[in-house]
Parts: sequence; structure tokens; C-alpha cells
Amino acid sequence: MHVLLKVFTKVIIGSIIACSVMNCAQKKVITKSPNSTNLNSINSSAIPVDPDIYKKIAFVDNSKTAAPYLSMSIDFDSIAAIRKNVEKIDRLVLQNRGEAHITVITPPEFEHLKSVLTMELLNEVALLNRIQETPFEVVCVGRGQLKEDKKTLSTYYVVVDAPELVSLRHTIATLYKTRGGLVAGFNPDEFYPHITVGFTDRDLHQSDGVVKSKVSCLIDIQLKAQ
Repeated sequence: MHVLLKVFTKVIIGSIIACSVMNCAQKKVITKSPNSTNLNSINSSAIPVDPDIYKKIAFVDNSKTAAPYLSMSIDFDSIAAIRKNVEKIDRLVLQNRGEAHITVITPPEFEHLKSVLTMELLNEVALLNRIQETPFEVVCVGRGQLKEDKKTLSTYYVVVDAPELVSLRHTIATLYKTRGGLVAGFNPDEFYPHITVGFTDRDLHQSDGVVKSKVSCLIDIQLKAQ
């Protein structure tokens, strides 16, 4: 039975790869924020974003961390430049992790998935679906805040649109259910893709009541002309 499930899993992955390859010519990385109507028209109130934010970089395996997760790696220098602008605008100094990524499967989500799926398999699915080539669109800089011990904690992030990362989550959901995972254990559509820019004390998450979606947009961003 285990062999049959493994073969079926490979068939599912293989069919998705074939579909991805067929659509590859139609994919186009959008390098423009919807808040910017013309790259030649400078928005003085918008933070400039380096086009390198869209460049392909190496995949990072997060399976050995204390709280494993799956992510798409992003050019850190581009995010560091955004952080410096945010610090200047809001007159503060932000902590950062020294790297940048879009989390695709969060640590709490993996806690549900790991009953039937390993991080090694999730990495395999992500790589076969060319996660590091996935198109996405930067939207804005968002901010989430939390009052804690008479202090306001803040976290800043780039909100992004990433439909194909949602598709990857659906692929993972299919594998999860195929292998006997509970239907209510993982919702692929409950997803707010973003790139953490920095935080004052600690990063804030949904468990803190912070939803990193377009609703939290604080500052416009505009792609620099190449």
C-alpha cells in the first residue's frame, strides 16, 4: 500500500510539472506595483524598489530549523534597501534576519502536515514546481502592530500577489489528503504572501492577530526603472 501511495504521489507531482512546463511560455513576471501607473512618473511618496527583487536566487532548505517551514527565497539586498527607507520614514531602527523569503508553508501548518508529509517531500514538490522561478507582484509595504506590556510592537513587510504559490499550496494539499491527512488540517487558500522587511522587537504573525494582506498597506512602493 505504501508503494502504491508513493507511485500515485509521483504521478500527481509529474502531472503538475507537465502543466507548469506547458504554461511556462505564458508566464510573465510582473515587475510593477499596482500603485504605480508609470515607471517614468516618479511617485515621491513611494518607496523605490530595485528590480533585483524579482531575480532568481538559490532555494534554501528550512527543514533543519527549530520550526521547519517551506519558503521561496528572495534577494535580500532589495529588501534591505526597502527597510532603510522605512526606517527613515518612521524614524526607527528595525531588526532583521539577514535574509528574505516568502513563506509558503508556515511552521504551524507543517505541524499539521507532518503527520503524513515530510519536509523532504515538500522540498521535492517545491523544487519540481520551480519554486524559485515563481512569478509574483509586489504590492505595498504593510505594517502590523500589537500592544504588549504597555508597548507597541511593530512589524513591516512587503505584501505580494503570488497566485502560483497558492497553486503550489493546493498541490501540497492534494498530497496531504491522498496520504490520509485530515481535510480540516490544512487550508491552502488561507494564505497571505509577504516578505518580512523588519520588526521592532519580534516578528508578528496571525497568532498575534496580524494579517499581512493588502488591508494592512501603509506605504506605496514603486519599481525603479531598469
